[in-house]
Amino acid sequence: MRPVRALLLVAVLAGCGTPPGLSQASPPARPTVAFTTPVASTGSASGVPVTPSPDGPWTPSPKLLFAVTESPSYYATPNTVAIVGMDGYARAKAKFTPTQGAYVPDAAVIIQEPVQVVGDRAYYIDGNGVIRVLKVGASPAIVATFTQKPTQYATWFAVRPDGAGVLAGVLSFPAIGPTTPGSPWPEMIGGYKFDLKSSPVGGPAVTLAHREASTVDIDSVTTWRPIFPVAWTADGAVVMYPVHVITQDSWYGGPLYVVDSYGKEIRELGGEGCNSSSLTPGGLVACSGETVTIRDQVGKAVWATNVEGYSSWQVRVSPDGRGISNGYQVETRDLGTIALPVGFIVEGWLDSHTVIGRVNYTNSAGNLGWISLSSPKKIHDLGFKGDFISTVRS
Repeated sequence: MRPVRALLLVAVLAGCGTPPGLSQASPPARPTVAFTTPVASTGSASGVPVTPSPDGPWTPSPKLLFAVTESPSYYATPNTVAIVGMDGYARAKAKFTPTQGAYVPDAAVIIQEPVQVVGDRAYYIDGNGVIRVLKVGASPAIVATFTQKPTQYATWFAVRPDGAGVLAGVLSFPAIGPTTPGSPWPEMIGGYKFDLKSSPVGGPAVTLAHREASTVDIDSVTTWRPIFPVAWTADGAVVMYPVHVITQDSWYGGPLYVVDSYGKEIRELGGEGCNSSSLTPGGLVACSGETVTIRDQVGKAVWATNVEGYSSWQVRVSPDGRGISNGYQVETRDLGTIALPVGFIVEGWLDSHTVIGRVNYTNSAGNLGWISLSSPKKIHDLGFKGDFISTVRS
């Protein structure tokens, strides 16, 4: 979010207050990225990751590539995707009509990141529901189209590992009407509609499931829940059934299931009582709660962490499954809790020894930068403002 920053995350949990980085009036900050100030890499010239030693901290491979998003202003949603190197230069870049998410009174709708990385490619969705693919050395190409409008829609999607198809969950929210007399909030007109759709690359989208609710409060609907694709395994797509669809506070995600090509459940992931919003590349599930528990797919506990798990969209697990962050806390099984510079918000992992993120200020954020966990007080500035999505296979 980040997220899953991984994942179209929507939800409501009763409670007061707003978690750090989330405003009921504004989306999470996504400052501008400008790929104009490269910085020298300090890694090995051979491209082989540097092994930790008494003489210096771990350094990620200088050949590593990763996907980022950029925004036209601090509070705006992303309108640019890029594949970037450790020198701060973009190897590939594309602009798109931004997704605007949806508005509901006095609550927040947390949308999935508009970019998903599969292998060496970054797939991104625009506000009209068009999914394109960006790859180094190639022009962007349309992969699938799930027709929608830029506003009052939440679309989650996942791409097959071979890039041959896309599964999408499209939820439309009530329209925004005039302000209700005596209330600061506008009237919501109409109900909710949901479609689970599948599309082969370049082919027409097929509707696998359709649901409607006349009420404007989807959390009162007990007959069905949206189905949000979040990942893919060898057995099929992985979807999440969100416990809640709008949020005033924390959000735990929901139970994960593997589904077949028709959207039918094959099996649950993470075991009973596990709510999550993502699946690691190694197949582990980070179950949300007072603290995050890492489980395997059948529900066996692998690691009981000390990291708070109230905001599932911020939980990121390292590639080897031995490190975790919720944006504000970092813990590894080998080093325990690690203190990072004040204000640094982790957005993901470059490798199992390196986190990446930004320092957040009151109304702005700093450049994207990485931190070696063997030298956690030093931020290595990448020279541009952007938000990390995921590493890209070169």
